[in-house]
Amino acid sequence: MRDRLRAIECPFDIVNQIGGWTTSGIGSSYGDGYSLEVLGSWMQRIE
Repeated sequence: MRDRLRAIECPFDIVNQIGGWTTSGIGSSYGDGYSLEVLGSWMQRIE
């Protein structure tokens, strides 16, 4: 999955949220993350 998202130049933080992987750094734990609409739009770009 990570390779497919990388191939479409998906931003690193969105890749991590889609994959369920954690991002290091204090700022990554704030907020609710990206909406399902944003995540879905990136998923639809995968071939």
